[in-house]
Amino acid sequence: MAQSKPLIQNSFLSLAFIAVWAESLLVPFYPQFFSERFAIDEASHTGYYFSACRLALLIGFPIWALISQKIKPLKLLALCQAVAGGLSLLCYWAPSLSWFWTLSIAMVLFKSSYLLMYPLLMEHGEKTHQARTIGSLSMLIHLAIVLSTLFSGFLFKHWNPQSAFLLIGVADFIQMAVSIWLIGKIQQRTTNEHKAETTQENQTRLGSFLGVAFLFFLGSTLIRPYFTSFMETQYMLDTVELALLFGIPNLMALLSFPLFHRLFSQIKGVQLIFPSLVLACVGLLLQALPQFAWVIVGRIVFGGALFFAQVGIDLQLFQGSSPSSYTKRYSQLHIFQNLGLLLAPFIGGLIVEHFGYASAFQLGALVLMLAIPLLWFTIRQQSKTSAPLSALTSTDGKTLDIRP
Repeated sequence: MAQSKPLIQNSFLSLAFIAVWAESLLVPFYPQFFSERFAIDEASHTGYYFSACRLALLIGFPIWALISQKIKPLKLLALCQAVAGGLSLLCYWAPSLSWFWTLSIAMVLFKSSYLLMYPLLMEHGEKTHQARTIGSLSMLIHLAIVLSTLFSGFLFKHWNPQSAFLLIGVADFIQMAVSIWLIGKIQQRTTNEHKAETTQENQTRLGSFLGVAFLFFLGSTLIRPYFTSFMETQYMLDTVELALLFGIPNLMALLSFPLFHRLFSQIKGVQLIFPSLVLACVGLLLQALPQFAWVIVGRIVFGGALFFAQVGIDLQLFQGSSPSSYTKRYSQLHIFQNLGLLLAPFIGGLIVEHFGYASAFQLGALVLMLAIPLLWFTIRQQSKTSAPLSALTSTDGKTLDIRP
């Protein structure tokens, strides 16, 4: 069983990569998609749609987490991805806007089950290598977003945009097949093993930490659905150029990964979020400036800050928790994360319509600044026994092999 652990872990990482690639395929260009497919140009409509998708995620995952206590998570994941794949194909043929909304929101509801793989990944990995696993997962997620963004730019320029839903459906069916294969490979921990793993949780620290996560995801994504529209209007860029500009933060996350273990060897995860929040604020404000060069600098700074903040948030969640509580803890983070992601496009759309694109960058920076005093309170509550993030590297100094 020990020899199969890397294979199982890399299979979960591959599932995450496929899921994020498919989920991100249309994200940079939904305003253009609605304009071309349904002749709807209002920025607020994209905001409403993103909010509806986030609401489906917010509702969906906790439901699947509860059901997974009765049905094996991988069996549930395979079933949900099969349904999501069918709904993705139907979105391609949606005859009207109302049908598209109905089918795509139902698709997102079933696709939210893929979030079950994250606590499964942590549960079936080595607890002493949590930082290494989270760092590799974060890197793969950003790689998936970069490749998806570049492909979506090509798709909009040379192909039918709605064809993206055919590719999303294929990705869902691939996830279903991998999940079915994994069912026979994983031996679940016994109930006694779970009961033997206990931990004490500081509820005040947990609550303030979840508040930080909410503000972080709210502030960092206010402008995201409207970024390409802003750049297209301001600088007359084509879709491929827009995709490259949109993907800079994710590219920076990939470039930041080699430095990950060096920085975290001396600083605890929750403490590193502090400078990351400050740099993210700076990056957002730079992107609001009218000079294109400052926009690029802002995207670079913003991307590096997001990587370290996100990894710190994920690791802080799992530190001090037992594998039996991973799904519960991740479900709690998911609720607060998606509350932020739910409100972000709605608020961002209203700000863009009434005050302009630059105001959305500025409001996002303000929200991130509000998270700083709450994070300070969280650090005050931090126990002195938290594991450092230097666990990114194993005892032999090698990093995680993430090849599928």
